[in-house]
Amino acid sequence: MKIKSLLFNNLGWHSSFCATHQHALQDNDTTKLRFILGCGRSGTSWMARTVAESDTPLRYCHEILTYVQPIYSYSRKFDHTATPYLQEIDETSSLASSFSVTTSPLVNWEKLLPGRERQVQRNDTDFEVVLHKEVHSLLAAEGMVRLFKDNKFVFVVRNPILNIDSLFNYHPLSAIIWRNEYDYIKKRAFCNRFLDPEQAAMLKRMQRIYKDDGAERRSTISAKVITVAIINTMLIKLAREYKNVMLVRYEDLCLDPQKMFLHVCDFLGLEFNENRLENVLHSQKKKKSIDPMSIDKNSKMQIERKMYFLSTEEVDHLSLLLEQLGYEGMYNVRN
Repeated sequence: MKIKSLLFNNLGWHSSFCATHQHALQDNDTTKLRFILGCGRSGTSWMARTVAESDTPLRYCHEILTYVQPIYSYSRKFDHTATPYLQEIDETSSLASSFSVTTSPLVNWEKLLPGRERQVQRNDTDFEVVLHKEVHSLLAAEGMVRLFKDNKFVFVVRNPILNIDSLFNYHPLSAIIWRNEYDYIKKRAFCNRFLDPEQAAMLKRMQRIYKDDGAERRSTISAKVITVAIINTMLIKLAREYKNVMLVRYEDLCLDPQKMFLHVCDFLGLEFNENRLENVLHSQKKKKSIDPMSIDKNSKMQIERKMYFLSTEEVDHLSLLLEQLGYEGMYNVRN
């Protein structure tokens, strides 16, 4: 089935969504929701797919926002799921509705995710938790955290340079991911909330020099690294301010996966037998895969691994950009 993207006003979209999923919306339970959020290629898949092996009966949804029907487009071009910064959202918003409907035992996956039902990667009949992993609509994270204030969120952040190197080992330079956000993060509301005046001024100077056009290599990789670094800044600040948010650094996860995964499961209210978790992690480490989407890797080797896409000169350039934004020492990966 070909999925068409329509730009709705929220009232029109919500009316259409309710008509399509009326039975599921009558029997949902948003208290079951749990979230794992972070920039793509930051370790969110490893985190979510491992946690989804929990002993707790659950339903695991892997990045459904791109495919939910009817589609709500926040942006007219590039990534339609890219939202501007949203500090507040209500329960009728497309984000809230899309997540809430998945908590119903009556949800019709063929209608909600036509042709992409496989995004629901675990679906126990007696599920107690609905776990969502998302890398889209991140600038709405604060709105989500505030709306679902009694639900738990895990934010995953990774060194932006390694994040970008991983991205372009998987995607072409023309990838549209974060192109909308590169524009949205310069808006006054976002800058006032998450950047100091010097950072905001530096960001605007950098954006005049570096364009995320997906064509000129140096300009594109610079724009992507800047965007990921600033989204990380947002996630870190939110984790400090909201008690229902836990921050996980990918590098810490790699150093001691067993400890970190148990900590995450405890925070999310999920049971995970320690011995079984050890077996899951051991199995991942033993497998070998050239698939960039694979989570089967030797985790400790990921922290200071060689670059797949970026050159030494490019790493030095990107490191300097991060220092100029005020992140000196925070992301030190210079060769």
